[in-house]
Order: sequence, then C-alpha cells, then structure tokens
Amino acid sequence: MARALRLILVGFGTVGQTLARQLLARRDEISRRVGRVLVVGVADSRSSASNREGVDLAKVIRSKKRTGRVGELGTPEALELIREVDADVLVELASAGGTDGEPGLSRIGRALNSGMHVVSSNKMPLAVAYAFLMGRARGRDLALKYGACVGGGIPFFEFADACTAADSIRRIDGVLNATSTYVLTRMEQKGISMDEALAEAQGLGYAETDPSMDIGGVDAACKIVILGNHILGKSFSLKDVKGMDGIAEVTAARVGATKTRKKKIRMVATVDTTPRVSLAELPQTDPLAVDGPVQAAKFQCVSSGAKFIGGEGAGGLSTSLAVLRDVLAIGDLERR
Repeated sequence: MARALRLILVGFGTVGQTLARQLLARRDEISRRVGRVLVVGVADSRSSASNREGVDLAKVIRSKKRTGRVGELGTPEALELIREVDADVLVELASAGGTDGEPGLSRIGRALNSGMHVVSSNKMPLAVAYAFLMGRARGRDLALKYGACVGGGIPFFEFADACTAADSIRRIDGVLNATSTYVLTRMEQKGISMDEALAEAQGLGYAETDPSMDIGGVDAACKIVILGNHILGKSFSLKDVKGMDGIAEVTAARVGATKTRKKKIRMVATVDTTPRVSLAELPQTDPLAVDGPVQAAKFQCVSSGAKFIGGEGAGGLSTSLAVLRDVLAIGDLERR
C-alpha cells in the first residue's frame, strides 16, 4: 500500500473543525483522488493530540466541543508537535496573531526546515514574510500554498494565473474583507449603526469577537500584499502598505448620504506600485460594489482590460474547502 499523505493540523477553530469533518465525510472520495490522507497530529492553543497511525478526528472534534481542547493539558504545543511528529504537510489554520506574523511564522518556518509542505489559511505570516518563506520553500523543493488566505473558497489565485497565461496584470483592486462589506451593507439596508451591524455580523459568525483587524483594514491589507506578491511578482510586506483606512468611523448618517447619491461606501484594497487600503464611494453599478459577506477583485490586464471575480468569501466551509483544495494539490504532486 502506498504511503499516506500525513498531515498536522494547527488551529482547530471553525475552519479546522470544518476541515476535519470534510476529511471524515469525504474519505473515500479523497482516497480515490490522491490516495490516503492521514491526520497524524492536531494542535490548538492549549493542547495537542497525535498518533502515527492517524488521529481519531471524530474523538478530537468531540473533545474540542466538550472541553475546549483537542487533547489533554500538558501535551506538546504546536512547535514541538511539528518537530516530533513525522508528517508531510503542515496545515496552519490558526488565527492571525500579531502583526509580526507570530506564532504562525515560526511554525511555518519550522515545518519547511523539517521538509514539510505547508498549506496555510493564516495570512499574517505570508503578509509579513512572503519573500522569505517562499524562498525557503523553493530552496527545499517544497510547496507553500495559501489559497485560503485570500477569498476563502473564491479561486482568486487560479483565476489570476489563468489571466496571466497570455497576458499580464498591472493593477489589482479588491473588496477583500467580507466582514466590513457585510456591516456596511446592513447599515445601508437598515439604517442601523456600526455597532448594531457589527453585533449582527458577530452573531452570524461573519465577524470575530475582536473585529479590529477587519474593520481597521489590517485584514484587507494582508490580503492585498499577498495578491500583489503572487500575481504581480512583488516582494511586499505589511510594512509597505501606504495607508490603511478602515470603516470604524463610518456613521449611519454618512452611509445614508452616500446612498442618496446612488453610491456605496466600500473598503477597497489596491496594489500596483504600492499596496494600500482606502474607503471609496463606488457607483451602485460598479462590480466591486458588492453586498453581504462577499469578496470581489478586479484585475486590470495590460492587453485585455479588466477582469472581475467574486463571491461569498466568509465562513468555515468556504475557507476549509480552499484549504482542502490546496491539500489535494499537494497530494497530486506527491503521487507523481
């Protein structure tokens, strides 16, 4: 029997648990496509579980729901798990952490040093140290995939790669933070305050308990940095972002006044020679004037003009499917 593709999952919140359920429910389908996929380690912020023959994911999910932990207190933390457990792929699903990229940056670096491929939904390490991490991966002939970092399940990167097969892209504009778009949409539709719309978004799972990175523009800034690096061939980091305008100060009165002019306020991230995030008043017919928990991007191609892609980009299922797509791509590579 061929060796299984062995995964370590770090981060077991909504995305991690949804991915685990996908791996369980679609085990046979996945096996037919890329062979056996085995989760040999799982870590959250407080504990871990590991088994060289495969972790019992159903048991881990139950433990997380019952105790808030994937394993017993005192079990190895994520960095130690990556060092000790024999695996082929680190799946980094933890929350963004600080703007220094930690602790995800150290975990990804250790995995690459250990000869593991990496799949990440944690955008901060890529936004802080994209060139460094990609250089390390390429130098070791390893894959570092990050489709879930931008757009959740929307295939922004694949779409851009198709656009550049016979053309080039000179500028990207995107409405890349679904939380802020949902909040602004509800303010437009209901005439409610920022606080009321944000509470609604949190209740539906579109916003974190601490939404500061979303409404402050940091999340969008991270995403436009990663898009610029991947698509335009740049080496930007978060510190290169020139302007980061969030929506925290947008009032119901301003939203209402903009609506009377048949426009919508949206947080637009842009990259050409520099990355930046700003508030823009877009015509209601603009393809970037999306509503609800939606993300969209416009790629300005040199020869063929503007190309648009968008869709619902929030929630555990959308993001977990993007992670699974990257895992399967690595599985295809390993089978060649």
